[in-house]
Amino acid sequence: MTPINWRDYLKGDPIPGLHFHGFLWSGQGGLLESYKQQANRNPGTPDFMASDLPPEGVRHYLLKRNRVAGTFGSAKEAVEWMREQWDTQTPRVTHEDPDNTQEYHEVVLSHGRETVWSWWHPEPGSSYKVHVAVVPCPFKWQDDPEPMPCPQPPR
Repeated sequence: MTPINWRDYLKGDPIPGLHFHGFLWSGQGGLLESYKQQANRNPGTPDFMASDLPPEGVRHYLLKRNRVAGTFGSAKEAVEWMREQWDTQTPRVTHEDPDNTQEYHEVVLSHGRETVWSWWHPEPGSSYKVHVAVVPCPFKWQDDPEPMPCPQPPR
């Protein structure tokens, strides 16, 4: 199967002046699907800031400055970091083309959108999940009146 050329498929121009924050979580994947964890995954609840679970809205990672695993000056650097996570925790069985997935994430990030690369590890059917997210900054969601706050400005 021929890989998709994401630069041709995802139309638009890169947005200048962005930097990127990376977030990493791994643990029992069922926690991400449990309605009992809603308070831990949504801002505005007392448990949100203390929880290490990924937020339901990826952009809400920016509210968790203590969860930043890396800050990057370009989409390429951020995606290289995402790929490092894949390479060190690759599932034993996968149908994913990591090179093509990496290109997809780079194009999405350069267009100013957040992205997640997530997989079950190490075997199909395992309950262990790896969740790697990157959010561009400054980030403004279409329904938010103001951009999300930057957790760690680039140095």
